Amino acid sequence: MGQVRIADVRIDGGTQSRVAIDAATVSRYAEVLESGGKFKEPIVVYHDGSNFWAADGFHRILAALRVGLKELPADVRPGTRDDAIVYSAGCNEEHGLARTNADKRNAVKLLLSLEKYAKASDQEIAKRSRIGVPVPRGVDGRPIPGRRIPA
Repeated sequence: MGQVRIADVRIDGGTQSRVAIDAATVSRYAEVLESGGKFKEPIVVYHDGSNFWAADGFHRILAALRVGLKELPADVRPGTRDDAIVYSAGCNEEHGLARTNADKRNAVKLLLSLEKYAKASDQEIAKRSRIGVPVPRGVDGRPIPGRRIPA
């Protein structure tokens, strides 16, 4: 683990699997930083040689920007934007702000948009997105007989 300059981290590349940023969570995290606190987990970014693609820690990044931090502890991994999307799709199952069902559906949609996963099995998509439901194909609104995903 090292440090990464926040200004170098791409949060605008479609790697966020959440439907929206939760402003209250960003504010709460900013308060922690302003009081001298630190985050328990580093952010996770994928570096493709040119860009640092955010994969986990969007709320922490925005909180750090709000309070004027220049760097954050980061787990920097070699990889592409697509790798960041795959990682992001399964984030926050065990820490951070809990994902909503809409967030889970969005994670599945992001995975299915990637060439590598467009024809992956339902089980593989469920495993990668950590949704615990082995039937994600219906998430795009096209019904699959006998299958459903939580609304």
